Amino acid sequence: MLPTHLSSPTFNQFESSTLMQKLLFFLFSLSLTTIVHAQTQRPAFSYERSDSIKNVLCKVDKIVDLYVLTPIDQPNKRYSPANLDDKYKAIGLTVTVSGVVGKPPINARMIGIPFFVTYVKEEKPTEPSIINRSTGQIDVYQQTGVVKKIGNDYIVQLPDGTKFAPTKMKKKYRKEGTKVSITGTAQPILPDSRQSFYPIELKSIKKN
Repeated sequence: MLPTHLSSPTFNQFESSTLMQKLLFFLFSLSLTTIVHAQTQRPAFSYERSDSIKNVLCKVDKIVDLYVLTPIDQPNKRYSPANLDDKYKAIGLTVTVSGVVGKPPINARMIGIPFFVTYVKEEKPTEPSIINRSTGQIDVYQQTGVVKKIGNDYIVQLPDGTKFAPTKMKKKYRKEGTKVSITGTAQPILPDSRQSFYPIELKSIKKN
C-alpha cells in the first residue's frame, strides 16, 4: 500500500505526458530536418563580394553549357549565375534580377562575372524574340516572316529559314508571299519526324 499522502499517477496524466514527449520530439525532428535541408539546398558561392545589383533587366543566353545573364543596357557585360533556377534557363528569355556580384580570381579567364541570384522574375520581351526553353518549347514573340505553301500546309518562314506551321490560320493570311508578324508557342520537331517546320499555336498574327 502507498502512503496516504502519495497517489499513483492517473492514466490521463500518464497519457498526457507521453503525448507531450512525442510532440516535443516531433518538433525537434522537424526543426533539425529544416536546418539540414536548408544547408544542403543552399548553392555554394565561394567568391569574394565586390558589388551588388538590383532589378536589372537581363537577357538569358547560353555559352557552351553555361547559362549567363546579359544586361540589356550593357550588352558587353555578362553575369554567370551560380544558382539560376531551371525554369529561367531559357535562351532569349528576358528577366529582372537582383543579386550579389563576386570578384573573379586574379588571372582567371571566366565566361561571365560570378553572380549569386537573390531575386529573379520573368518579363515580357522588350523586342522581337525567340525563347528556347529547356522543355523544348519555343516561345515566338513578334517574329516577322513570309507565308509559304508546302503541300497542303501554309507555313511562316523567318528570314533565317526557320519554319513555323500554325495549327490554325485565317483564310486572309493564307496567300503565298504575304508578310506577317506572329506571336505564339511552338513545339519541337520530333526526332523521327520528317517535318521541317515547328507546329505553332498562334496567339496573334498580323500583316506587315
